[in-house]
Amino acid sequence: MTEEGYPTYLGVTCPKCQSTDWEVTGQRGSGLRAVSGGIGATVTAVKNAYSTKEQEKPLKAKCHQCKKRFPVQPVIATAEETLSAPAELELTREKHFAGSASANWILINGQIVTPIRNGETLLVQVWTRHIYLQLLDVVGQASAQYERFTVEPGEHYERALKIKPRWIL
Repeated sequence: MTEEGYPTYLGVTCPKCQSTDWEVTGQRGSGLRAVSGGIGATVTAVKNAYSTKEQEKPLKAKCHQCKKRFPVQPVIATAEETLSAPAELELTREKHFAGSASANWILINGQIVTPIRNGETLLVQVWTRHIYLQLLDVVGQASAQYERFTVEPGEHYERALKIKPRWIL
């Protein structure tokens, strides 16, 4: 939560075609970090990628309708979008050999919430009705798998997360 309210992607549209059918592709500059790679770059990315300063930067998104890429930031949830009591998400990162050495980061409604390790289960409270859930890797590239769903106050939801890599930047 920010000082003003709870973040949400509800109502955020593509600036070209006004579609709500878009997905986050990563942090700005994450493609360059992934391509330039190297151990030093990865260590720096792990240390600094999700600092408060990085959280304020817009994420990259791609529209499914017109294919436009654009920066996207969450908006503050309206009173109708805000829940009267939090819903609880039980998030489990599926065990997989690929990516097992590093934590991925949980992205909920444009906010990088917490790291999650291979096979780990975390409980996260959310205060908005519409949820956008995705994983980011250590260099800020978003997983190709994302999910949008709605929740109700006081309810418990379980989700299995799998890091599905992107091969095209």
